[in-house]
Amino acid sequence: MRKKLTKKELQKHLHDKTKEQLIEEIWALTRKYDFVKHHYEEEINYSEITKLLNKYKKTITDLFNSTGANNIPKIKEIFLVIDEYKQLVGQHESITDLFLHTLNQSVNYAKNIGEINDIVKDNLENVLVDTLTTMVKEQTYGKYKKEILDIVEDLSNYKTELSTMLSNIISSNKPVTKKRK
Repeated sequence: MRKKLTKKELQKHLHDKTKEQLIEEIWALTRKYDFVKHHYEEEINYSEITKLLNKYKKTITDLFNSTGANNIPKIKEIFLVIDEYKQLVGQHESITDLFLHTLNQSVNYAKNIGEINDIVKDNLENVLVDTLTTMVKEQTYGKYKKEILDIVEDLSNYKTELSTMLSNIISSNKPVTKKRK
């Protein structure tokens, strides 16, 4: 009768192998078992997507930071960056993450410039609508709902009118489609 493998036995077995032997053993397991292959594919892809996401977050942050008080970031430029990211990663929950980052940057920009005009309001609305639509499409609304509500609460401490507008969009609790301006 075969004895069940213990964690301690596995540790000893792996400790006795060189790095190259471990790589070969894992490689053999990926060829033999699809679930092992998928596990490592996800691990590697996650790492690459995280690097890519951070790069695109920085690009969006730079778009907001490169504008002065009189220059409003062009929403079309921001959405071009997001669209490019979407093409690279396909359907992935990190798109929601990028939209939330963009929404945060939009809110921070609105707070920093002081005077909120119609262009800023429209930009915030467009970003929020696209964020919510993406969350519904990617089925990440439940996961990110608290973050988006925190953003609106943060804004409510600054401008009630904008917070109310964003809250109304969120409370509709359905994907909204609006043409980007």
